Amino acid sequence: MSLTMLSLSVWVYIWLPSFPLDYTEEELAYAARFKEVTTELDKKNLMSSLELVVGKKKVAEYAAMPMFNFLAPTVKLGSGSTDVGDVSWVCPTAQFTAATWAPGTPGHAWQVTAQGKSSIAHKATIFAAKVMACTAYDFLIDPELVTAARKDWEETLGGETYPNPLPASAKPEIW
Repeated sequence: MSLTMLSLSVWVYIWLPSFPLDYTEEELAYAARFKEVTTELDKKNLMSSLELVVGKKKVAEYAAMPMFNFLAPTVKLGSGSTDVGDVSWVCPTAQFTAATWAPGTPGHAWQVTAQGKSSIAHKATIFAAKVMACTAYDFLIDPELVTAARKDWEETLGGETYPNPLPASAKPEIW
């Protein structure tokens, strides 16, 4: 389980519109080619996710986009497994996503790897880095933001502590 703190997430969200992602016609055509090889199951999963984000009436409009470059409302879409879940138990965290591949592309597939070398992925990575850098800068120069994030985090935890799945006796082997 990942604990996302509201105050920190809101601050990240403030920076998102500051760096618009504009794609060239060539980049959009590149993304569209990957959408052509999307399976029916992946298309169905995309439609379900989009319904949560943009509402049922706009699903078809957004599903037709070769690349997403819109600011979505803060909606929890499913879950995955990352170290962020563990980190969020020991310090305030926030998460956001940036589209580095064509909508409907299944995670952990060859299409992700192929698109990862593209200018689309590069733009999204630079976008994410700018948002993180600006957020970090704000927190470095304004201690009240840090205090608010910590307070929100502690309230979210409600006294619970990190549920470390390893026994206390587990020690890493030193070679």
